Amino acid sequence: MKVGAKIGAVILASGFSSRMGDRMIRQHSGKNGKVVNKLLIPYRGKALVEHVMDSAAFAGFSRCFVVTAYEAVAYMSCRRGFDVILNDHPESGQSRSVVLGTQAGKDMDGLMFIPGDMPFLTPGIFSEMLETYERHPGHIIRAVYSYGPGSPALFPSSLYHELETLTGDNGGKTVILKYPEKVFPVKIADPQAGVDIDTPEEAGRWLGL
Repeated sequence: MKVGAKIGAVILASGFSSRMGDRMIRQHSGKNGKVVNKLLIPYRGKALVEHVMDSAAFAGFSRCFVVTAYEAVAYMSCRRGFDVILNDHPESGQSRSVVLGTQAGKDMDGLMFIPGDMPFLTPGIFSEMLETYERHPGHIIRAVYSYGPGSPALFPSSLYHELETLTGDNGGKTVILKYPEKVFPVKIADPQAGVDIDTPEEAGRWLGL
């Protein structure tokens, strides 16, 4: 699905997986033992982050960007023709990835920020949010699940300056809270789509690990 506005997808894939724990990551690293991040844990024949990449690839974005500190993730991105943005200071927190993604996509009319650890997001969800932006340009389009608002969220170019000034572990939610009048929610029927895999318990429940 192609929309009139130029909308880029920014997949955030620079985290340290600190809540997942080394044991869980090593346990599912395979024979080569090279998995160093939860995003590379195999799930249904692909790395966790590849499910996000492939859903984005089929959703009709004008461009797809991946912000990462990991060589393996960068390789997966390049194979799909995505733009790779190296996060050379991931220790600076989530804001660093958001800032880098915003700067890379400044020629876009809007940017949707997508966590790389949400493997149940579908092309249809992304497309629905893109279509909603077409009807409500200039708004923040945010996914809302039965249990409350979540990710992803699409920001118009008029708010790029706000995203570029984020610091520490503050992400797009900071901007959303600052401009509640600009937020337009999109209700997502499937609650599983909003799941992000952060802990061993979540990996066990949702991935069967």
